[in-house]
Amino acid sequence: MKQQTDPTRQARIQEVIDVYFEGRKSTMAERTGLQPSDVSRLLADKIGERGRITKFHAISAVTGLSVDWLETGTLPKQKAEGVQLLSDGERFAQFMASSPIGINELARRLGKSSSTVSEYKEAGRTLSAELKHDIAQALGVPYDAIFGYPKRETQIPGTPVDVSDWIELPFVPLKVRAGADVARYWQHPTESHRIRKAIIPEGKPRDWWIIEVNGDSMGDKLPSGAKVLAYRISKEEDWRLAPARIWAIQYGDEFVIKRVRANNLERDKGLMLYSDNPPPDPFFIKAEDINQIWIVIKVMIEDEVY
Repeated sequence: MKQQTDPTRQARIQEVIDVYFEGRKSTMAERTGLQPSDVSRLLADKIGERGRITKFHAISAVTGLSVDWLETGTLPKQKAEGVQLLSDGERFAQFMASSPIGINELARRLGKSSSTVSEYKEAGRTLSAELKHDIAQALGVPYDAIFGYPKRETQIPGTPVDVSDWIELPFVPLKVRAGADVARYWQHPTESHRIRKAIIPEGKPRDWWIIEVNGDSMGDKLPSGAKVLAYRISKEEDWRLAPARIWAIQYGDEFVIKRVRANNLERDKGLMLYSDNPPPDPFFIKAEDINQIWIVIKVMIEDEVY
């Protein structure tokens, strides 16, 4: 049976693009982590309900819009949660409101125009990791002072986030692709997120990390934009003994999250990696090219990480 389109849902998607993403589909894709084809299919209402809801969660995480409103138009339009995400632009704007260094001086230090730096304060604006660290360095403050607390209290305005039950972990943005210096993210991680201590599994101490998913090759269980909890395995712990499950692997100048169905690293001198949502087809990587391995434990829900 042919799926019927919903013109009202299509209109809501177009409204979101116009209001939150400067009227450009490419900007929505870039800021939400969706594929450009996903955005086009959402506009055409050519995605099934399950896949559509997954994409709406990615949009909701950036805009604060309710998934129910995106899907059905049900009010309220905004999420009714007590805590919502702040965009990079909002965090930057909040810091600059009380900074002794003005936009003009900051622009001079960054080697950019004042109008360009002013645009960084826009609501919904996403800034690259490199730019955020350049801004913090130019202002002479720690990264966390500007970008380290990406949530705001909405039920009690002005109430600070209670971090007593949280732990800070290094963060790897999996959007890093070939040609980038991905090694710096695991040698000297420049970003971090905080997660609830209670979700760390008990038992053997692990080198825990947060990793962001990019793309939909792992299906609905690991949607694009999701953050996963994973532990890194050192070579001393012996990669050959790692359990066969979903791994995050840094090899060469690539960083991927794939499923390992069988750990035959010793026998095959490499690994066959699989997607849960093929294509692409499985592919083989050589053991000699592998630099780092993480074992993925769980997908983080919104109130578990900030």
